[in-house]
Amino acid sequence: MENSAIYLILFAVLSALSRGVITVIDRYQMGYRKSSVMVVNFYNNLLSMLLVTGLLGIVVARYGFGLSFTPLLMFRLLIYAGLVQAVAYGYSAIFKKVTVMESVLLSKLTDFIIPLGIFATTWYFNWHSYIISIVSTLLVIWLFYSTTQKSTNNSQTLFKYFWLIGPVLVIQAAISPWLVTDIKTTHALIIFTILTIYLRFLITSIALLRSKKYLPGGKNKISKHILMLYSIRAILTIVAQLSFTLATSSKNSSIAWVFLNMTSLFSVVISGVVLQEKVRLREFLVLIIIVCLGILTSFI
Repeated sequence: MENSAIYLILFAVLSALSRGVITVIDRYQMGYRKSSVMVVNFYNNLLSMLLVTGLLGIVVARYGFGLSFTPLLMFRLLIYAGLVQAVAYGYSAIFKKVTVMESVLLSKLTDFIIPLGIFATTWYFNWHSYIISIVSTLLVIWLFYSTTQKSTNNSQTLFKYFWLIGPVLVIQAAISPWLVTDIKTTHALIIFTILTIYLRFLITSIALLRSKKYLPGGKNKISKHILMLYSIRAILTIVAQLSFTLATSSKNSSIAWVFLNMTSLFSVVISGVVLQEKVRLREFLVLIIIVCLGILTSFI
């Protein structure tokens, strides 16, 4: 499905904002409450699956499935869902080990490679988007070193954590346009996304069963307050996943990744309100500059 650059940017920003709030919830649950990555992802995908079933019924009743369930489609669905869940596990894992600004740096470093990865699978390259990718990453590097007086992790340790998320992000970005290449309508993409959420629940269920010490119950019982957090996270996951699929379905999606990889930077601002962490003016400015550059590029 082809979209103009401005729509890709809007979908990407919506996804990044939603995931930014999810990041804050994750940092509270796994950073402060020391909750298990497996348990958090299991409950999140369970509630997301239950909530999205209603949307599936509405879309199918109005438009039909819009998809032909061929072996190739099922294969693509499995790969797509597996990559999305792998990235979710990766982010959840690093949020237990690094600060928000460190996670901003780790994700943005992939912007140097993602446009090249997309070119390798689609044979499409946009110099304007690549320049924005480089400029935005350099701005984030400057922001990191200008605002971090003392990193909680040295460069060697951060490089190790980069391997938890970096390669999967690049692979996901590179093959996402190919995985949905035959899907031409928006409602078909929505159904594809909903099926992805079902498969993500299956993946996290299997992972949880294999880690018996994290099975729900006993010490893992949740209060009404935590259930509310899971519910909010599930709703945001649906919004983030739908907008993510729409943003990355085009061969021009390299411009979308400029903003998708700023999820942690969006969360810096949100953390200032929710977790009462210090937010500097330069963090707002970098965010605004990158968004403005992206929008300007879409009109060139």
